[in-house]
Amino acid sequence: MYIESFKDCAVDNVILGEVMGNSEEEIEIFEEGMGEKPETFKIMVVEDDQEIREKIREDFDKEDYDLRFVESGEWALEVLEDEIPDLIMLDSTLPGMSGWKTLGKIKDRGILEDVPVVMFTVSDLSFVKMLHEDIAGALGYVEKPLDKSELLETVREVVNTNRDIKSRKEEILAAENGGETLAEAYEAWSRSCLIRKRFIKRLDDLEEEYDEKEKVEHIESLKEGEKKTIEKLKKKKKDLIESVNI
Repeated sequence: MYIESFKDCAVDNVILGEVMGNSEEEIEIFEEGMGEKPETFKIMVVEDDQEIREKIREDFDKEDYDLRFVESGEWALEVLEDEIPDLIMLDSTLPGMSGWKTLGKIKDRGILEDVPVVMFTVSDLSFVKMLHEDIAGALGYVEKPLDKSELLETVREVVNTNRDIKSRKEEILAAENGGETLAEAYEAWSRSCLIRKRFIKRLDDLEEEYDEKEKVEHIESLKEGEKKTIEKLKKKKKDLIESVNI
C-alpha cells in the first residue's frame, strides 16, 4: 500500500494526511485541488512499521521536505518505475523483500545512480556488516530506534554530499581530460568517506558503552584506521580535481 503526504503545499504548510486506497482519478482530483506546489526536496521512506512512519512524519514536520511513504520493497520498486525521489530512506528489515535486497535491485536497475539512499539498520549492526558491500550502495545509515537529531543530521549530510557529488561529476565529465571513469571514482570515494564518518560516530557510541580496556583499545584502533582511510580518500579526491583542472 502506498501512503503519501504533502507538507510543502500552499495551505499553511501542513500535512494533508494519508492517501490510502484511493483510485488514481480521486488522487489526481485531490492533488489538482491543492493548486501548484513549489519544487521541494522529495524523500521516499520505505518502512513497514506504522509507528516509525508516524515518528518520521513528526520529526520532519518543520523541515522543508516532501515525504512519501511506501510500506514494502516490492511496492517501492513499482513506484520508482514512474517517480524518482531526491533521496530514499530504506528499512533494512522489511518483511518479504528485505531492505538490503531492495537496495540491490535498485542498484541493478540503475535507479540509484543519482539518488542517495539512507538505510535504517538494527542496533546490533556488526562491524563486518557496516563495511560489507551490501551497504556500499547507500550513502548513509541510521540505527533503530531512530533518534530525531541523528536522522535529520544524516539526511542533511547525505543531501549536501550528494549535491557535491552531482556537481563535481558534471565538472569532471565536462573537463577535457575528465571522463566517466574519473567521475565514478570521485563518487565512490565521496560515498565511502561519508559512510566511514558515520561508522566513526557509531564507534564513539560503542566506546562509551564499554569499560574493558581491551575492547576500548580495539575500538580506538578501528577509529584511527577509519580516519586514516578518510584522509587518503580526501587526498585522492583533491588530486583528481587538480588533475582535470577544475
